[in-house]
Amino acid sequence: MHITTKRRTLLAAAALASATALVLTGCSGSSSNGTASKSITVQVQTGQEAEVAAFIKVFKKQHPGDTVKTVSVSQTAKTGSNLQVLTSSNAPDVAIVPTNTQVFSRLTQGKQLLSLSDVWKKADLQKLYGNSLANSLKTNGTPYVVSIDSTIYNIVYYNKALFKKAGIATPTDHRIASLSDLESMVTKLKGIGKQGLSIGPGDNFQSSWMIDAFLPTASSTSQLQNYLTNWESSKTKITAKYTDAPFVDSISRIQAMGKAGVFQTGYLGQTVPQSESNFVQQSAGMVLDGSYSPATFKKDGINFDYDWALLPPIDSSKKTQVSLYNGDAYAIPARAKNPTVAKQFLESVMSAEGQTTTIASGSLPATNNVPKSAFSGTAVQVQEILADEAKNGGQPGWTSVVPGGLGQQLVDPKIQELLNGNGSAQAIGQAVDSELQTVRSGNAN
Repeated sequence: MHITTKRRTLLAAAALASATALVLTGCSGSSSNGTASKSITVQVQTGQEAEVAAFIKVFKKQHPGDTVKTVSVSQTAKTGSNLQVLTSSNAPDVAIVPTNTQVFSRLTQGKQLLSLSDVWKKADLQKLYGNSLANSLKTNGTPYVVSIDSTIYNIVYYNKALFKKAGIATPTDHRIASLSDLESMVTKLKGIGKQGLSIGPGDNFQSSWMIDAFLPTASSTSQLQNYLTNWESSKTKITAKYTDAPFVDSISRIQAMGKAGVFQTGYLGQTVPQSESNFVQQSAGMVLDGSYSPATFKKDGINFDYDWALLPPIDSSKKTQVSLYNGDAYAIPARAKNPTVAKQFLESVMSAEGQTTTIASGSLPATNNVPKSAFSGTAVQVQEILADEAKNGGQPGWTSVVPGGLGQQLVDPKIQELLNGNGSAQAIGQAVDSELQTVRSGNAN
């Protein structure tokens, strides 16, 4: 999985108790549009009950006569067996369809999802998502999902006191300028007895995460867009191969960081919680994490001041942007019993009021229509990261957009092997190119 549920729902526990009572039943009688009341079924991922409860509360406010029932789906099922549920006669009206999974690609290839073009138009999502994210969510130009929340990742948090003690200058504009600068930081941290950049490959996503930071700085705009979309159809021309320089250079950068000793000792055997513990306990001066991390640090008892920066670009003429995960998505199965009300539900979720609720549930809005005042209770670092995204833009991560069998699930273990001294960046590119053809043909598992 791309982002662990523990981190996506740290704030959800507080919201859950008050939200649970709001969820399941509606009033009898007429709906807000004067028609007979309708009942829809909405899937809820285990661990995200509070977020969906808040969405339902907003929907009920706007459509008091309609009833919402929920059905749970596990993290494991949503990327596998849920495919059978969504194509059956018992399909829910609103389904969880992560965009970076084979479930999504199989459903779109099999024409098993309804077009949400009317929802997008009514909610003005092309504008509210921004073109980069909006285009990455479409399949052959048609939107079949709405991204319901967002996570920013590939953030390097650093200990300000340790940086000062080691004589490390504060990164200008929250950006590490080059790999040599990063290596210098690590050398100076080791000089005062501390580890460098702490990561958690043991959870099988952070090794490949870093591709999402480097690939946009190694690619042209057209190359990056092709990497993000050329899996969708055999009719889409491949103009950016995975054996081409941008992708291979991105993998090689991760390999170079490993060889240079940028990561902590024993990092390949450590999980993300262990990696975060290294930072909180001050054995490491930096940690690679996400927008949810300040809440994690606070919960873990952090007692020092820290700041944030972004990984260095491959092409120094390009400015690194934050990496965006928008894979938490809702869709309407072709066999949904009440698609009209389901679309109204999605419009409610994507409204400013609906998106504002994501903050209290431990996530971030997927759209840019949430007032700044709504973020007043979040950590200052998160507010700064959001301000940076507003100013400099963000890029949907490659591993969060392409199907998991093509991206993260295929590549992450190969990068771990590469960091362990086996394989090559070119060979990884060849493996992805090969799998791309399988995905494009519709024969992927």
